[in-house]
Amino acid sequence: MRCPKCKSESISTIDTRHVDKHNSIRRRKQCLSCLNKWTTYELDNNLLRFFESHIQKLKELEQRFNGSRNGWSNVWTNSEDNQLINLYYSGVKSREIAEIMKRSYKGIEMRITKLRKLGRL
Repeated sequence: MRCPKCKSESISTIDTRHVDKHNSIRRRKQCLSCLNKWTTYELDNNLLRFFESHIQKLKELEQRFNGSRNGWSNVWTNSEDNQLINLYYSGVKSREIAEIMKRSYKGIEMRITKLRKLGRL
């Protein structure tokens, strides 16, 4: 690690504490060259996975938002595909699926055709 201020590699750890609230380790660091101090956090793997999954969901939402036109999104996510497949196999009609998923009927029909070609239906 380098000092964020002077980029020196001569660093010392002043204090280390376990933070129960976030299940992480908090470390106070100090540069031996410029005496700048800063804090770092080492996160638990479960917490990292939590953040990564939420980042993925945000990316999917961003894709849908950027791909939206007239209120309907053209981009399909894996979770939407899985939901569509489950509804289809449950015997729900395409028009009802369109209402549940807030998609156009034509969009649902096109996606079902695509999933059949891919061998998922």
